[in-house]
Amino acid sequence: METYALNPVPMRTRLALLSLLVIVLVGCHPSTPEKGSDTISLMARLDQQGRYDDAIRVAQDWMKKHPENTSHNWAFYEQIALAYLMKASKARLSQLGFGIVKKKRPSI
Repeated sequence: METYALNPVPMRTRLALLSLLVIVLVGCHPSTPEKGSDTISLMARLDQQGRYDDAIRVAQDWMKKHPENTSHNWAFYEQIALAYLMKASKARLSQLGFGIVKKKRPSI
């Protein structure tokens, strides 16, 4: 039997809530497509939404999963560079007091 004196929430309920939180957080990251061209399109969409770190991660994941296919690497490196530049530009504008650039809601 569980004691409710200090904590009224049973351990089973806490574990269920923690499991649900993990599932939600893991599901929030976009998965890497199988085709290189689809991955580049996803990166561009993430960049437009202001999700630069996700865009960079998608490219890195694709290149790790497909080391034998280097035909798209130039495009991935170009998109990664653009994501870093846009992220830095947004941070600089915020530092200068030009307001916060609005993020669009994810539509993936």
